[in-house]
Amino acid sequence: MSSDSELILAVDGGGTKTVLAFANRDGELVFLDQGASSNPMDNERWREQLSQLFTAAGHLLPSTVHAVFGLPGFGEIKRFDELMRSAAADLSSAPHHVMNDVELALDGAFVGRPGVLLLAGTGSMAMARDAGGQVLRVGGWGEIFGDEGSAFWIGREALSATSQALDGRTDAVDFANGILSGLGLDIGGGCDALMSWCYGSQRLRSAVAGVARFVDALARSGNRTALAILNSAADHLSAHLTAIRRCMKGAQPATWSYAGGVFESRVIGAMLARRHGKPRPPRLPPIAGGLWRAAREAGWRTDDAWIEKLAESTRRNIAILKRLHDENGGAV
Repeated sequence: MSSDSELILAVDGGGTKTVLAFANRDGELVFLDQGASSNPMDNERWREQLSQLFTAAGHLLPSTVHAVFGLPGFGEIKRFDELMRSAAADLSSAPHHVMNDVELALDGAFVGRPGVLLLAGTGSMAMARDAGGQVLRVGGWGEIFGDEGSAFWIGREALSATSQALDGRTDAVDFANGILSGLGLDIGGGCDALMSWCYGSQRLRSAVAGVARFVDALARSGNRTALAILNSAADHLSAHLTAIRRCMKGAQPATWSYAGGVFESRVIGAMLARRHGKPRPPRLPPIAGGLWRAAREAGWRTDDAWIEKLAESTRRNIAILKRLHDENGGAV
């Protein structure tokens, strides 16, 4: 195989979607696609659906010299770790390794340098790499124990507030109507409509997390209930940052970075900036963090120019993928 034809691949798994990308030595993406969640704690078909994601990229696999799989929950539950390692070996015959998806995002944000990352997507966690290279984490306990401040947590709080307003325990009727309208439900349908939507959802965790965007829209319009929920979410995420900085030894990075869909909310971003200062934008998106690590493991040159080219190519291709996703009505 000539060096010109060599490729690296990365997988960025998550509670809502999984992204697969291939890149060449020039730092240009040659393939990008997304599929369903690869979280084994939420999706019992995760392995099958991860395999399906690779189907369209089969012709690229023989050119792959290193692969990185960032999968949700890796390193947390041993029986899932073995299943994830097995799945990675089945999908790629190239040298590869499996890591937690949040560490993938940490790599993207700081490209190996010390830093503090706050992730708030479907779940929530803070992860940091200290000056000695040790990786530390706070949170990430899942929706039963925690995931405070995550999209799922925001969505669950919103549904609770909606149910309370619908049966008269609070006067947050405008908020409840806004959530029902966002979900495409008949406002006059009340509890029946909401319960049918909830317990009829095939992927309940992802569906609840999706409610967070309606809360953000209501908060931007000045709705007090929505603002209170997002303020509580920011309090919880702030506690993650405070706790992980307490765990770090020696000199601590002055800035922090972020990943996850919750940070699409300018309201949340502003609340956290007031508490902890303005965050540093991630150097690379999470999937590109995986490609950067794969390139390093393959022995490729990954200087600043290469990183910037990878960042630009990744963001351009993500924008194209998002547009196609939206044009298909949100279907993966």
